Amino acid sequence: MTADDILALIRDWGVPALALGTFLSCLAFPVPATLLLLAAGGLAAGGELSLAGATLAAWLGAVAGDQAGYFLARALAGTKVAARLAGKAPAGSMDKARDAIERRGGTAVFLSRWFLSPLSPYVTFAAGAARMNWPRYTLAGAAGEAIWVGMYIALGWVFTDRIAEVSGTAGKVAWAITGLVVVVLIGWAISRRAARE
Repeated sequence: MTADDILALIRDWGVPALALGTFLSCLAFPVPATLLLLAAGGLAAGGELSLAGATLAAWLGAVAGDQAGYFLARALAGTKVAARLAGKAPAGSMDKARDAIERRGGTAVFLSRWFLSPLSPYVTFAAGAARMNWPRYTLAGAAGEAIWVGMYIALGWVFTDRIAEVSGTAGKVAWAITGLVVVVLIGWAISRRAARE
């Protein structure tokens, strides 16, 4: 989908399309949620969409997607279906997510919503499969989603005429940060193991 397609989708369907897009993206469907949020911010800046309505719809969609993923993973934990789904995830993402949940718990959930957003669905699945405390998961996830939604809608508002460029740059930065954090964590784990031995 191009930036123009996304703008047309949001113009035609409004906040329901935005809520559905963030919901599906939180379940690891290939939906350009960042672009949807940027487009919503741009349309709100032009008066074509309610800023409060767009923000609330996107946030509710994301939180609902997180909840659906958590409970789905919790229900399927240890089954053949869960193993097949984990096998379809990008290489190593489920292992990284499980490690993050074991080490950082709610902090990992919070940061994965906005700072390490490419890992977000996999952290959700790992949290559900590990039966992480539900209120803790929900609070951390909802807070992180609020930052993610607010940040990208605000960027769309400010950079209304350059949404496609901002979307491409934001995606590259998110993956670069995720890669850097993974490298640092691996280095830290190796140094701890070496120190113990």
